[in-house]
Parts: sequence; C-alpha cells; structure tokens
Amino acid sequence: MSQGHIVGGLYLDGVLRTFDFLPDRRKAYKEFKPIDDLTAAAHYYNNLGGEALMDGDLETARAYLETATRIAPAFEKAINNMGVALARGGEPERALELYQRGLEVDPENPTILTNMTRAYQQLGRSREADELLARIEATNTTNPFFFVYQGEMALSRGDNKKALEYMTKALRQDS
Repeated sequence: MSQGHIVGGLYLDGVLRTFDFLPDRRKAYKEFKPIDDLTAAAHYYNNLGGEALMDGDLETARAYLETATRIAPAFEKAINNMGVALARGGEPERALELYQRGLEVDPENPTILTNMTRAYQQLGRSREADELLARIEATNTTNPFFFVYQGEMALSRGDNKKALEYMTKALRQDS
C-alpha cells in the first residue's frame, strides 16, 4: 500500500508558499514541485482509499481508488493501492494485472514489486515470488516496508537472526 502526502501551496507576491497539514513535524521539501488540480484530486482519492484499506474497508477503498485511477490513469500509487485492494479481496490475478500496468509507468517501483511478490505467493507461484524478491533486494531498495516484509518472511521461516537484520534495516530507513 502507498499513500502520498500533499502539501498545499499558493503564490504570494510571486513566491511559492507551502502549507503542510501535519503540524507535529517541521519539514523541508528538497524537491517540491507543484501539481495540477486533477493530479491533486487523484492524490486525494488515493489517500482516502489508502485510509480505507488501513481500516479494512475494501468496498470503500475500491470506490475511492477507482476514482483516483480514472482521474489519473498513470498514477502508479493509486494503481498499486487498487492492486492491494484486489489482492486483499481475493483477486490476486487481477491485482497482478494492475501491478503490471503500474510497472509500465515506473518499472523499478519497489512498492509495486513487493506487492506483486505477495500476489504471486497468494497464487502459490513461489518461484516467481522468490525471483522478484531477489530482484528487489538487488536494487538496494530504500523502501522500509520492503525490509519489514522481508523480516516477516524470515520470521515465518524461523530465521530470527535474518528477521532482526531486515527489521533493523527498515527502522534505519524510517522510524
């Protein structure tokens, strides 16, 4: 699953001013780039869909994510989240189709690749899942959720030492 973060902005006296709605942390944005209104709307619906996914409300999530992907058909975060909703709803084959579409936009997206791995595992396609995990790890990903997932997989195999290594990597990436 993936949720983007939107910061509001407007030009005041010719200078772009930004407003972040997460008051607890000061943030400095290195690569702030304005987006158009349709893209912002797609982010909004994707975020609502992501929240519904976290709440376990697949029906609501799918409705919001469908809206996001219709507004912005190449928005890989919404494509990914829709795949997650489908996989959680027992449709891993359809999820794989969406993940493939997302990879057409961003071929090395670690979140999509990790979720593809889960879908392959749901379908019992362990060889493809293992190959994909090796590919992700070889790219030296900075996605903490990939390392959490790897840690959970190591735990399920009883490899506590490897699980601790992965979880430590995840924590170093993002607390």
